[in-house]
Amino acid sequence: MGSNVIMNSFRNGGWESEESLSDNPFIKGEAFETIIVIKSEGYQIYVNGKEQYTFKHRIPLEKVSTLNIKGVVDVKLLGFIQNWSTTSFPTEVTTQIISLGSSRGKRSTVQSEILQPVQNPILPYVGPISGGLRVGMALYLQGVVPTNADWFVINFKTGSSETDDIALHFLPQMGSNVIMNSFRNGGWESEESLSDNPFIKGEAFETIIVIKSEGYQIYVNGKEQYTFKHRIPLEKVSTLNIKGVVDVKLLGFIQNWSTTSFTTEVTTQIISLGSSRAERSTVQSEILQPVQNPILPYVGPISGGLRDGMALYLQGVVPTNADWFVINFKTGSSETDDIALHFLPQMGSNVIMNSFRNGGWESEESLSDNPFIKGEAFETIIVIKSEGYQIYVNGKEQYTFKHRIPLEKVSTLNIKGVVDVKLLGFIQNWSTTSFPTEVTTQIISLGSSRGKRSTVQSEILQPVQNPILPYVGPISGGLRDGMALYLQGVVPTNADW
Repeated sequence: MGSNVIMNSFRNGGWESEESLSDNPFIKGEAFETIIVIKSEGYQIYVNGKEQYTFKHRIPLEKVSTLNIKGVVDVKLLGFIQNWSTTSFPTEVTTQIISLGSSRGKRSTVQSEILQPVQNPILPYVGPISGGLRVGMALYLQGVVPTNADWFVINFKTGSSETDDIALHFLPQMGSNVIMNSFRNGGWESEESLSDNPFIKGEAFETIIVIKSEGYQIYVNGKEQYTFKHRIPLEKVSTLNIKGVVDVKLLGFIQNWSTTSFTTEVTTQIISLGSSRAERSTVQSEILQPVQNPILPYVGPISGGLRDGMALYLQGVVPTNADWFVINFKTGSSETDDIALHFLPQMGSNVIMNSFRNGGWESEESLSDNPFIKGEAFETIIVIKSEGYQIYVNGKEQYTFKHRIPLEKVSTLNIKGVVDVKLLGFIQNWSTTSFPTEVTTQIISLGSSRGKRSTVQSEILQPVQNPILPYVGPISGGLRDGMALYLQGVVPTNADW
């Protein structure tokens, strides 16, 4: 930072001739989008929609297998676009929120979009509000209140330091009330409260804070709770801060909020491909409340419980040092709760399936042809059938484990062991016509004013959100002419390179 951009290649143990870009488009403290397009002549590099350079090929494309990112950078999203076109500039990444009827059973056609979504952020979270606040915007936050939580807080602030003013301090206290306040000139102001606390330990929630001309209009789980009147001008609010004990699954800003979007459900699309994985079909399924890059061991509630026709979708990679991992469908979140399905792939051995009831393991079943291979990616889909759990791996049906514990008792998903889970979630209405699948995140292009959305869309293949650095990942299928790496992030203020 504050210097130039270096490009080079490394071969046979040594660096080759260096090329540089003196006009550095990366600025400390600012967000960026980088797209590196694979062309026949070289790597065509764009930053924030502007072409910067083409680094000519020195090593054949067919030898390139791995992407590596390191240094001080906050990567929000990365992935490969299969068929790149410059008509997609400039881009904005969105996650769709698809509304349901009040019964949460019937999907309507109303959709909102989250701008620059952040999934599974590490707390305390401090992030800039891109473009600032304005009337009509809304913060969308989906999460779970852990069973050991005492409180958490959402702050709309005038800056990122501890001493900056707070325009809205929203503090749910478990087992007590919800406090709202503002902090200005080094002191707290008059407190307001909400005695009917909608946040419950162990339960999921959706919070939407709508920016109105009169104040912050707060909804929890589709119900309006309160409007906290403005005390600090909107134009001074620049930062979102979340801290305390809360498991945030997804957060982001909706640019044009409408109450017709209630109640909402967050989905990630799985778009099926033909068997050649080269021709996309029109079949689509949707993952409900997707979780990306969860920290293991993972224990999460199955929202609404299991029913016939649902399916668990899990995409991941088996690390080279893995011995085993396990997927458990359980009757609760404690270690001693019953397990309806214990699915245990053992690397270099077989796959074990069992149930655990009344403190003891039951009769074991196994799959000798183990489809999980060290160092390779996989997709597992476990379909809930009337007769049992129908298990697919990489599009091939492997086994049906018959029910031993009633579905209505199963409430919790648990994943543990050595496995790199990229994405998991439940598909509400499964169909085998969705095989094989490919997970994509849509990039929806905007006009140059970034105010009017066009209809041009690209899709990121197997997106990775908020990766831990240094990142080293395989390039699925290798590089080819016409592909592009998409990377969105922020340069931290303490970054050097």
